[in-house]
Amino acid sequence: MKKLINDPYAFVDEMLDGIVRAHSDQLKLVGPDKRAVVRADAPVEGKVAIVTGGGSGHLPVFMGYVGKGLAEGLASAVEAARAGVRATIEMKSRSGRGSWIAERTVGHQDPGATAILLMLEALSDFAAAAQD
Repeated sequence: MKKLINDPYAFVDEMLDGIVRAHSDQLKLVGPDKRAVVRADAPVEGKVAIVTGGGSGHLPVFMGYVGKGLAEGLASAVEAARAGVRATIEMKSRSGRGSWIAERTVGHQDPGATAILLMLEALSDFAAAAQD
């Protein structure tokens, strides 16, 4: 399959324009350079208006729509992550560095699960503050 690009220097702008045209009921471009994508109905009092995205190499774009209910959804994710971290305390590590001392990991929360919890808590705090 060949990829058709009009002008490599205009790729980002054309890609964003195409995504917004395809989903104009949900998204719009803002900012002086029109490179920030937000909810079409933004700003909405008490709600976050973010679209995440990125990409490189063989996959030049990915987007994840994040918006309505973000703070509420993150609060639920944080609670689930906390429960997951608590559940790891009685587990014996079977992979990673913890597997080297498997029996001694029982009674300690998994560091990877803890890191994810900390990231979710920070994101949740940010989203909640953005609503204020």
